Amino acid sequence: FQTAAPTGITLVKNDKYKGGAFQQGAYLDSIKWNYYKTVDGMKSAFLAGDLDVASNMVQADYDSIKGVDPAIGKATIAPAWEYEHLDLMQGTPRTQTGHGSGQSLLTDLNGRKAIVEAIDKKGLFQTLFPGSPVPDKLGCQPAPPGMYFRDESLKCPDFNVDQAKKDLATAGWTDSNGDGTVDKGGKEAVLEACTTAGRPVRQLTLEKTAEYLKAIGIKVTLKYVDAVGVMFASWDEGKDAECSITGGNYDIALYTSQFTFDLFGDYYFSYHSSQIPDLGDHNGANTTRFKDADMDAACDTMKNSIKTADQIAAAYTAQKVDVEKIADIGLYYRQSVRGVSTRLQNFFKNPASVSDFWNAEDWFVTQ
Repeated sequence: FQTAAPTGITLVKNDKYKGGAFQQGAYLDSIKWNYYKTVDGMKSAFLAGDLDVASNMVQADYDSIKGVDPAIGKATIAPAWEYEHLDLMQGTPRTQTGHGSGQSLLTDLNGRKAIVEAIDKKGLFQTLFPGSPVPDKLGCQPAPPGMYFRDESLKCPDFNVDQAKKDLATAGWTDSNGDGTVDKGGKEAVLEACTTAGRPVRQLTLEKTAEYLKAIGIKVTLKYVDAVGVMFASWDEGKDAECSITGGNYDIALYTSQFTFDLFGDYYFSYHSSQIPDLGDHNGANTTRFKDADMDAACDTMKNSIKTADQIAAAYTAQKVDVEKIADIGLYYRQSVRGVSTRLQNFFKNPASVSDFWNAEDWFVTQ
């Protein structure tokens, strides 16, 4: 690292490093990463020719960069191993920070079912991505289409407002005073939903979610926060911050999970009950605080067995439990969008989006 600042970092070539496709070391003398407060700022820089790679964009961003001057670069769009979902906080809050008055309905399976059934996923997709064909496979289990471990037989609850209202009533939530919001035990169903700021597609997603839930009597307040400093902050930095998922200071959280070929890494840390952040060293990523014996057993198999058949069977179980017990709510599987300059060579997007810079030592530029 040559320099590091809130606006970016600069890496310089290490002459002793001999990696790369031909063990040649790095071709470039330096690479500079620029950080932007909003995706629109990054897109503007790319369209102006000030960036060689614009990354971390979604389908909604494609139209705004597809007209880039061919002399500057090109826009790409392709399926990604990414799962856009709503997390439902199912643990016992340490504090009321970030929680509405209806958080207890999230610990009830019927309450969670009602939320799933209230969301029109097809209508949501059409609103977010107007003109784009609606995929045959909208969000369901945490396993994007095309992955070798995806159980294609699973089916998530259909959009059904009437059934959602019945499930709420089964859970004891009814509108006793006729004000349009269901209540139970003297508390109304008011939930707080959080997502990252600076992402219009996420803001619109939460606005539509609030609209869908209002139709069944659940009121949702919306919060938009910094991704690194708040929503995904570590335990020490975010345990008491509103909308910190590690701290559990939310009711509903919208973000993306990324998948790889590593089933243990894909599922264990996010779904095993030992990985609840309140426990141990607070490094677990089970930020919904979901607990289920069958899920734990499946995750243990992924951790301990080296047999491919065992791993895939365990992944099938994990997906089944997720769908039946509603550990989270899949909305859609993302398309990833990138902007790449004409002068940059050897850029190949990583479909897992763990890093698009996996082969940066092989990059070179032509003038």
